[in-house]
Order: sequence, then structure tokens, then C-alpha cells
Amino acid sequence: MVLSDKAFHVPDLPGFLRKLETHATVDLRYLKLYVDNSPFFLEGEKHKQLRDICLRYLSGQGLKELDDVISSQTGVILESLPSAPFDAITLIGKPVFTLIIKPILGLRPAESDKFDRLAMVLQRLIEPMLSLNNLARINSELEWLTHQIQRQFEKEPSPGGVLARLMADEETPLSGEEKIALVITLYAAVAPLAQTLCNMIDVLYRNGAPAPCEPAQLLEQLPFYIHQGAAPRFIHRVASESRRIGGVAIRQGDTVMIDIARAALTEAGPPGQRLRHYSFGHGAHFCIGAPLSKRIVSEFIPRFFQQFPSLRVIEKQYDENNHIARALTSLIVSPDP
Repeated sequence: MVLSDKAFHVPDLPGFLRKLETHATVDLRYLKLYVDNSPFFLEGEKHKQLRDICLRYLSGQGLKELDDVISSQTGVILESLPSAPFDAITLIGKPVFTLIIKPILGLRPAESDKFDRLAMVLQRLIEPMLSLNNLARINSELEWLTHQIQRQFEKEPSPGGVLARLMADEETPLSGEEKIALVITLYAAVAPLAQTLCNMIDVLYRNGAPAPCEPAQLLEQLPFYIHQGAAPRFIHRVASESRRIGGVAIRQGDTVMIDIARAALTEAGPPGQRLRHYSFGHGAHFCIGAPLSKRIVSEFIPRFFQQFPSLRVIEKQYDENNHIARALTSLIVSPDP
């Protein structure tokens, strides 16, 4: 109900930053640059413009052109997996970033590990009530991320990938800095994929090896596993009007956090029931990285299951300090003979 009610909108972080500027002397230029080029925080024409730009490269024919990279690099990851116990976070989650997502987006920072760590700071922007000191630190980290990619282009003007094509597109009404910010935002938007993929492996083998099935059957079940393994915890909306939902009074300006794990419906439809979940959001703010994420998952999971029809989860540990995502810090699995 909240997600389809126009009285609820995404958090107005751009407006908040503009107000903050009038009362504080701290420099938030890069934070504003990223927020103004992040579809998640926008409504209206600018939001639609950025979505159209992203989906031009990461859906439809643009996504089809990425098939060879996704298929071949998935094979590289699977071939590296040992027959002895291994940590899926290290050997699957991280390589998804470095071998698939980065080449697709055309990101080749010199300090790759630090870049990955700091890029995730964009996920933290959805947390309410961040202090001024935290915002200033995030601004500094976003400045560093931007300079990393600017230096990449100085050394390698045509690295390939989405960013190079976007930078060469003179008809796109964005500056060079805005294009870099948009692609790094895309990178952060697809980041939950690596977390979700490992969560899905945990769900798939949690109660022992699943029943043998053909890849086509597993693909039919992917919506269930995506929902069960989705890394994001909440969808955030802000009430622009007072509402009463399920006996709960919601005042104008209140933030509503929708629990993604519980927000799911089972709908009737041919050939049977269909799971409707919100792991990628909903409506106009449906995740711009969803088509790419689904394509990678649909390539990886059936091939992983074919390679490891029998697997045991030996040990797992969650990041207890991550309040916005269900992120495993380790997932030790053992292939059974």
C-alpha cells in the first residue's frame, strides 16, 4: 500500500543538503554531486532522465550485448572453486565485483580494494539522521572515488565498458564529473548482488542438498531464492501527508521502513502461483541494477548447482554492524563427494 501511494516519496536528501548548506560551513560538494545523480534520491524529470540513461546500457539490447562477458567470467569464477571447503564470500562474492561488474561498467581504479570499500558508502546515505561529521567524511570519500576514475581516464582514455561509452556520448546532458558519479552510483546499486548471491547459496543448501532438478526448473524457482536471499533489508519512504495504515497513525514527515523480507505476495497466475517480491524495490524507483543482477544470478546459480549438486554450509557469519543489508562476512561451504 505504501509503495503504490503517491503520498509516500523517497527521502529528499538533495533538499536536506541544500538546507544544511545554509546553516553549516562544511564542504559537501561531492556529496551533492552524487546525490543529484543518484536516481534513488530523485523524483520527477531528472529521475526519469537518469533512469533512461542507465537502462539504455543495462537492459534490453544493451544487456544482451553483455552476455558473453557474463557467461565467460562466470565460468572463470566457477573454474577457480576448489573441491575442498572454501569461503564463498572470498571466492564468489568478491570476484563477482572484480571480474564481472567492474569490466561491464568500465571501472579500473588503481587502488581497487579501497575503491570497493569506499564505493559502498553510497549505501549508507539511506540511513536517516547521519551526523554532519559523517556527511563530511562521506563527502571526502566520494571525492577520492571520483579522482580515482578521473586518473584512470587520464592514463587510459578508452577503457571500454559503460563509462567509456557514456563519456563519449556528447548528447547525454551530463558533465564528465556527473557521468562518473552516475556510473559509480550504478556500481554501488549493483553491489548488493554479490551479497545476495552468497545469501542465495546459503538458502539453497541450508537444509542439505536440494532435490535434483534441471536448470530450467531452478530458473523458475529463482524469484523465491532471490526473495529469501535479498541483501537489502528495507525500502525507505517519507510521508508527505498524514495516513493511517493498519491502525497505525503515520504523520506527515515520518519515515516508513518497509521490511523487504516480509513484503511479499503470492499471486495466482499461469501455470500456478507466482511470487511477487520487492527485493529490487517497486514502481518508478525499481532498482536500475535489477536487469543486470537478474541476468548474472540466472547465469551463475544454475551453473553453480550443476557443479555442486551436493554442498554443506559449515559456518557462516553476518556483519552485525550492517543495519541496511543482510551481508555475510564469511560463508564456509564444503562440496560433498
